[in-house]
Amino acid sequence: MIWQCAKKWATRILESHPLGYATGVALLNRFDFLLPHEADYWGFSEIAARGYGNKRIILDLGANCGHSGRAFLKLLPEWSVFSVEANPIHRARLQKIKSRFSGRFNYSVCALGNSEKDNICIYTPFWKSIPMHSATATSRKEAIHSVEDAFPNQRNAFRIHESRVSLKKVDTFGFEADFVKMDIQGDELSCLEGMTDLLRERRPILLVEVNLGLDTVRNYLEKMDYNPFQYNSSTRQFVKGAGVYNASYRNVFFVPHELEGLVATKAS
Repeated sequence: MIWQCAKKWATRILESHPLGYATGVALLNRFDFLLPHEADYWGFSEIAARGYGNKRIILDLGANCGHSGRAFLKLLPEWSVFSVEANPIHRARLQKIKSRFSGRFNYSVCALGNSEKDNICIYTPFWKSIPMHSATATSRKEAIHSVEDAFPNQRNAFRIHESRVSLKKVDTFGFEADFVKMDIQGDELSCLEGMTDLLRERRPILLVEVNLGLDTVRNYLEKMDYNPFQYNSSTRQFVKGAGVYNASYRNVFFVPHELEGLVATKAS
């Protein structure tokens, strides 16, 4: 509990300025003991401990520089991870993780959506020479909004770097994942529309980082017979409901109706 509180405090300090953000990224790149960097990830290990997991595969959509993938490999040592990341700046680091966790980790560099194209533009904000990886998006507007929302005191201080990548649908890969983590900067709905086969046939449990698009994502997944849950890492309990997005609450678990027995069903 004390360790979790200390991590939350340190995270708030580091995320208050681009230099702090860069320092936090560097520390997470170097030290496994700092992982998982998001407390909600413990929810995956909690569900797995209750006997869930047929293929024991986690699909990590929006891998960034691999922190989430490494966190899952640490939390679930008998599982494997496939990461997808749109920003080619992370290719070398993802390849390093693949070499380190041979046979348990693989990745692809591409953007995700509900259609396929060979050449689309993605946008990464930079503060001076420091890339703000977490704000990378397929929309310039979304990239700017994300980074200025995170660092309001540096508003208008960011430049945008453009990269070209392919756009793919998740269903094209033919994954058989049990868990899916999604953090793709405003493209959640189009990505979900591109993974209908996975959602209908494999019925994975999802963890989605949502912001202003929460209602749209929730409505879409409810039509697929998924229900939202929050995970409290302190009590190790799931609470039914999507909650309200804020700086300390970023993720929502979406659980297929037929798997709700794996989680708590207490109404929020």
